[in-house]
Amino acid sequence: MRSDSDLGQMLMAALNVTPVANAVEASARYGGMELRAAEQTRAERQRAVVLELQKRFVDGPVLLVPSGGGGTFNAVGATPIPGVGTVYVLPYRQRGEWGTLEAMNGVLINDDGTRRLPGPVRIDGATLTGDGWTVTVAPGWTVRSGPRFGDYQIIRTRQ
Repeated sequence: MRSDSDLGQMLMAALNVTPVANAVEASARYGGMELRAAEQTRAERQRAVVLELQKRFVDGPVLLVPSGGGGTFNAVGATPIPGVGTVYVLPYRQRGEWGTLEAMNGVLINDDGTRRLPGPVRIDGATLTGDGWTVTVAPGWTVRSGPRFGDYQIIRTRQ
């Protein structure tokens, strides 16, 4: 082996592999057209899922929950929203100095660690509820209007 050796060529020689002359014909033997169609269908479904999650957790009204604390969640079925974060759709529980969160229908964890829950938000004292989620705000924290119309956020109370 030398610095200018072609590792691909060496591997092909060692395994006695000969490249096919016509890649289209070779692809047909392995169901290439069917695989491509299945992958395109899968990609279209995934785009539709991401668009729906974007509407619920990004475009519509949300409750913004601070980062920090510890909790439990299941990453099965988690879906990234590029440039935003990841939506976890199975039961999610979190406890932090800001309070507690229990979500059964999904939570978006932003790339910065904050969480988003889809609105509308119902406020009853220190308990906030929405579509499949409940947040209990800890003493020393409060709920205020968020950065966009219709959003809410949990912030530390000034002392």
